[in-house]
Amino acid sequence: MRAGSVAVVNGGGECRGVGGYFSFAGLHGGLLLSALPPLVRVDGVRDRTSLRWYLEMLMQELADPQPGSVLLVEHLAQSLLIRALRAHAIDRRNQGAGWLYALRDRKIGNAIGAMHREPHRKWTLESLAAVAGMSRSNFSARFHELVGETTMEYLTRWRMHLAADRLVNLGTPVSVLADNLGYESESAFGTAFKRVMGKSPRQFAAASRE
Repeated sequence: MRAGSVAVVNGGGECRGVGGYFSFAGLHGGLLLSALPPLVRVDGVRDRTSLRWYLEMLMQELADPQPGSVLLVEHLAQSLLIRALRAHAIDRRNQGAGWLYALRDRKIGNAIGAMHREPHRKWTLESLAAVAGMSRSNFSARFHELVGETTMEYLTRWRMHLAADRLVNLGTPVSVLADNLGYESESAFGTAFKRVMGKSPRQFAAASRE
């Protein structure tokens, strides 16, 4: 089949299929996939309309490539994925625990966003509760209920996944990683990394190279 063309199987009918896949660089794909069920169904009228628009634009660019089509197709495909995942995450009929579902809670979502934007900041439970606009105790209980782990456990895991990605793909020195991710010493960073990733930073980097 030529890219962007339409195939008719057994005379066609009421069912249409569009196939594709995403390949994730680094370790972040695991964080996303672990938060999702094997199958995500998006069936809201508004969401179907927006997703259909992205698909039609993709088909158009693939069928009749113009200057910039390759880049535009990549962005359209990424936008399609984000819209589908957002529709799934904010649909309250979909029950689940984890950071993806916690984002539909505006207060907890603000705290998660702050951790993601500034992983180097020396966050405390009190400062994150302030970002969420909640008391320390209420924030702690609500975060654990929605995410499935404590606030500090989530922050540490996020930092270590960032560190692992930079360690493997950028070759960032451990001393720089420790400083960039809010740790006062290499030893404190190394201890946290081994607890989350199962290996020391140097062992992890060596295993990835192999």
